[in-house]
Amino acid sequence: MTNVGAQLLGSWRTDPSDRWSLREYGDVSLHFDDQGNLVYTVHLPTKEQIMHLTYRVDGNWLVTNQPAAPREEKTQFYFTSDGRLAVKNPPPAPATLYVRTQGYASA
Repeated sequence: MTNVGAQLLGSWRTDPSDRWSLREYGDVSLHFDDQGNLVYTVHLPTKEQIMHLTYRVDGNWLVTNQPAAPREEKTQFYFTSDGRLAVKNPPPAPATLYVRTQGYASA
């Protein structure tokens, strides 16, 4: 696993100050494990919607796939200077920001 890939490991949640993403996508958490599994959870008021995906890192691209409906999706990402995970959205939308909630500290 690359250093960038290792930085993803652990759990992330939508940055509470990212109002645009909270409005567009809701309160989301991401959990990346070292086996290429990604659990994507949308936290709703009375339930959680959970998607089990696979992932790999290709440079600064996050490549995901949902085994139940196979189709690769590629999304650019980066880490901000303060350690947040930023996932780019289609222009002109801003990147979605996530804060680490559990796991490894960024290298």
